[in-house]
Amino acid sequence: SLVNILNSMFLIPSMKEMTKELFDCPVCLYSEGYGAKIEKGGGNYRSDQSIVLFDIKIGDWWLQRTDVEDIAVKLGLDVVPIIGIGTALTAAVGKSIGQDRKEVVVKQTAACLKIALLYMGLIGICFFVFRKAIMEFWAPDDYKVVEAGANILICAAIFQLFDAAAIIYSGALRGAGDTVWLAAISVVGTVVILGLGGFVMIKYFPELGPIGPWAAFTAYIIAIGLANRWRFKSNRWMQIDLFKRRPAG
Repeated sequence: SLVNILNSMFLIPSMKEMTKELFDCPVCLYSEGYGAKIEKGGGNYRSDQSIVLFDIKIGDWWLQRTDVEDIAVKLGLDVVPIIGIGTALTAAVGKSIGQDRKEVVVKQTAACLKIALLYMGLIGICFFVFRKAIMEFWAPDDYKVVEAGANILICAAIFQLFDAAAIIYSGALRGAGDTVWLAAISVVGTVVILGLGGFVMIKYFPELGPIGPWAAFTAYIIAIGLANRWRFKSNRWMQIDLFKRRPAG
């Protein structure tokens, strides 16, 4: 069963040591089981069962996607498809730059972006068109939950394409070594848009309810997606020398 598989994954000594190294406080890994006998057609994905990681919460903080990807790789866990594409793109970009073929990086990024936009675009359309049906499936007897969830799914539908751009361009920039930009834009976006924006929504627009913070989160995803696209298109990452030797101290 999936429970036995999870026990064999997380209760072995090597996994316990790895989690101790990665986390120094309570952590929650959000994932979904998939594979044979879990979902209809699950056997087409894999013959056995496993989990796919999509979010991580440490203490009171939700991790950025880049950190989720990094932890998934270290723990040997699968991640949701587009995050996986971003991770693969990071490795491909690093290899291309190592071969001094930076022009290939642009083609690799464009190809991955098309796949991500198509996939996330379809997800966004489903979120918007079937928003009430989705919520009625999970809360068939609670009208307020259905209405609130349907409105939140509209936000999710809006930011899907921008989320795809954020993931792909982030993966490309990380592979090119432009990590200072990624860290800076993440901090600024988190503090200004999520922190300040979320506070403004809760403080001055309480009538919006849960849609207020989600509107701030939607604005955050859009801003990160556009900012990372601008950074990649500026070609400043091409000026980074990943192999520059530091002077001996």
